[in-house]
Amino acid sequence: RDVRIVALCDVRQDQLNEALALAEQRYGSNAVTRYGHHEDLLAREDLHGVVIASCDHWHVLHAIAAAERGLGIYLEKPMGARMNEVKALRSALHRTGVPFQLGVQQRSDERFHRAVMLARNGCLGEMREVLAWCPPSVAGAPEEQTAPPPGLDYDRWLGPAPAVPYTRERETNKWWWHISDYAAGFILGWGIHPIDIAHWGLGEAALVPMKIDGTATYAKGVCDCATRWDIAAELEKGPVIRFRSTEEAAPWSEKYGLKPEHGTVFIGDRGWVAVCRSGITAEPASLLTLPLDSLPVQIPLRQNHLKNYLQAIRGLEPAIAPIDDTVAGEFFCHACDIAMREGGGLVWDPRREEFRDAPQANARCSRQNRPPWLLPNG
Repeated sequence: RDVRIVALCDVRQDQLNEALALAEQRYGSNAVTRYGHHEDLLAREDLHGVVIASCDHWHVLHAIAAAERGLGIYLEKPMGARMNEVKALRSALHRTGVPFQLGVQQRSDERFHRAVMLARNGCLGEMREVLAWCPPSVAGAPEEQTAPPPGLDYDRWLGPAPAVPYTRERETNKWWWHISDYAAGFILGWGIHPIDIAHWGLGEAALVPMKIDGTATYAKGVCDCATRWDIAAELEKGPVIRFRSTEEAAPWSEKYGLKPEHGTVFIGDRGWVAVCRSGITAEPASLLTLPLDSLPVQIPLRQNHLKNYLQAIRGLEPAIAPIDDTVAGEFFCHACDIAMREGGGLVWDPRREEFRDAPQANARCSRQNRPPWLLPNG
């Protein structure tokens, strides 16, 4: 009620028209302006913030451009398709100081909040394991080369990604998510949700070197991301973080009474808590009713992720998912993907944000953008 949408931007005309129709239902005709280029939208003088839900390979460039204009940013997860992009965004946010909220909306759900509070306050005893799982990427995108559909600015859609011929439906949500030119697949795009909760619950304990090992299967063809995985990250000091795709994690969801698609479980020597979007379970069950307000470590409870972002723009409360608090989980997902592509057995250092003695793996952390869509300083 206290926010007005004034502009929409997309390089796909059908998406833009669909969004405009929704906006005009609320505001009336001619009340919202359409743009095909984000630079034109950001040139407006009447904006306070933006919501960025473009493809992953565009996230950082859109967010940096908004930050340079001094606008609040709600950025859909994940932050970027490569780690060097995220580092560039972090630098821009530190320099400009604009409010930033990552779209890991589970942080604004009281069930996830309770699980994290129990983990952070030692209510489970000494942490032994953290389990996390999510849906995998898919294979089978059409390989037929054809002309881009009418209404799609394909060169602008590619932007910083490599210039390749258009293949049918390449730019649709059904496929681009699973093509490494534009994303890291669901090991990051979906995995950031349960892994962000894992890192939120572990806090500083997750920021130690860890050996990442396991197995993963990668699609071949247009889609080339992980279609299944079973990964273990052994922290030098602390628990083991185990990360699986949905099918591989079926025994976990059954054991802890969660829906099978996704979840996070914290396991200590005195109890456990398991959580997903449809429920929360614990042993002992009394953990589910334990009062949280007297625990020594307090984390604010937010119950509307987008509203929290708007309150951050107004300076009324901090965002619950700022970049400095969410980047470690994002980089963990990237590191798992890279380690599996390199055959496993690599040591990831979250504080140095690099692999130890693995130059080829570290080279995978970065990518040179296609001109003219370069990151700041190249």
